[in-house]
Amino acid sequence: MNEVVRTLVRRAEQAVDTAAVARAAGDAVGARAALAEALELERRAAELTPDDVEPTHSMLCLGAAAVALECGDCEEAARLAAAGLAGRPAAEVQAELERFVAGAGLDGDEARLNKALAT
Repeated sequence: MNEVVRTLVRRAEQAVDTAAVARAAGDAVGARAALAEALELERRAAELTPDDVEPTHSMLCLGAAAVALECGDCEEAARLAAAGLAGRPAAEVQAELERFVAGAGLDGDEARLNKALAT
């Protein structure tokens, strides 16, 4: 993992922590904003890591998919999970990524999954 990606991941982790603190304080708006920031940072980290750099790429996609799901964006979670499946993830990571695709309700709807992957 290069230094730019490491920095993005650290900043995303801080944003997730900020969201947890905001949520605990009853600040739903602050929590949503921090999660949106975390999603963008996680997404960028995953996109900057080639899909043949495993297990890093699939783990970054998995983390980004989890944040997307927490943000309520099922289609983005599925898109990120599918991107993670593009490499060669370890079996347990592959199973988790496949669960995100299925959990988003897109696994049986090829047109919606293709649309999510195209964005």
